[in-house]
Amino acid sequence: MVDLPKFKNNFVYYVNYDWVLPIAYVYDEWIYNWEYGGALNRYGTTVPEMSRSHLMAAFSFRGTNKSVIYSKYAAYLYYKGQMVAEAVPESAVCEVLNTPETNQDSTNAYCRSVFTFSKAILWDKEPTVMAPGFYYEMYKNPGEYEIKVLQNGKLARTAKFTFGSDYKIVDTGIAKQNNLGTGRVVIPRADRWRAGWAVGPQRLQNGRLLQQSLKRVHCSVTRNHARRGKLSSRVKTMFACASKWVLRRGSLSLGLLFTVGLIACSKPETC
Repeated sequence: MVDLPKFKNNFVYYVNYDWVLPIAYVYDEWIYNWEYGGALNRYGTTVPEMSRSHLMAAFSFRGTNKSVIYSKYAAYLYYKGQMVAEAVPESAVCEVLNTPETNQDSTNAYCRSVFTFSKAILWDKEPTVMAPGFYYEMYKNPGEYEIKVLQNGKLARTAKFTFGSDYKIVDTGIAKQNNLGTGRVVIPRADRWRAGWAVGPQRLQNGRLLQQSLKRVHCSVTRNHARRGKLSSRVKTMFACASKWVLRRGSLSLGLLFTVGLIACSKPETC
């Protein structure tokens, strides 16, 4: 921003949608057609007859205005540890896109991107049309599935769901209980939404609090070390070996170990 008086106190505001990042949607292609406008909608006209329905999923991402759209995304479907289908769009298919209105590439953009698994079908009314093996027939393989999403080659999201023997994705009940008005199955925790972060409101909060606490412990012992000139060799060795790992990973067991070491040497101080 130009440092001139007329540009002072001008701010760009945005809505924080971090709460959607751990949430995934898994659904039938028929649901997708029913929800959207045009000839295929829920506003009075019927959804056309479909001979088969593909698996679809949607995940939310945060980044710059450009990165959420132009990152390289790839989603893979796994069954019993084996990859059975994939969805690799050329760029994000943002059904919901929120970007701050600014001439700069803001880091507070959100995109809910849709992935269509064109070779994974939930049901098929004309199973003999395509050659055997052309589609992965989920209706013949009920059980637990997992979707893994890569963003620029790195694992960014995972979501597990169950496909029943009734040709339907087993509902978690979240959409109905919260009156979301959608037939999509809501997966409340896409396990890896930003590498290295704990997922879910409580786990995320606990992880942050633990990391903050360990940072204060580390600073406290460092200050005491500088003031007193030495520490217990045991505590010093413990910090030297585990400090960086603990602060990065937020390990609860090592966190407790740090607390015991701290009690043995000094009272915590605020960094």
